[in-house]
Amino acid sequence: MEDISGRSFMNREELITALTRRGREHKAA
Repeated sequence: MEDISGRSFMNREELITALTRRGREHKAA
């Protein structure tokens, strides 16, 4: 699992996308 806190995002959309994807994976698991 990638650590989004350690990544640099160009904009807030990338951050939201990553958070959303991470949330879906966590919910599915």
